[in-house]
Amino acid sequence: MSRKDYRAFADILAGDLATCETDGERRKVACIALSMEDVFKRDNPRFDRQRFREAVGLDPWNPTRVGDDHAG
Repeated sequence: MSRKDYRAFADILAGDLATCETDGERRKVACIALSMEDVFKRDNPRFDRQRFREAVGLDPWNPTRVGDDHAG
């Protein structure tokens, strides 16, 4: 896959994250994003997990953090 593909997935997840109404929903999106990262990293060893998390709207160092400090 290319950077364009990773960006498209990040945009989809960011849209989903933006519509979450509960912490549980946000955690589910975060878990999906983390699972996708594993696939992307296997596909491309240079894949940047932190950059992807930022593009999704997750904390790059603590992607499952939710609440007021995370609503993005």
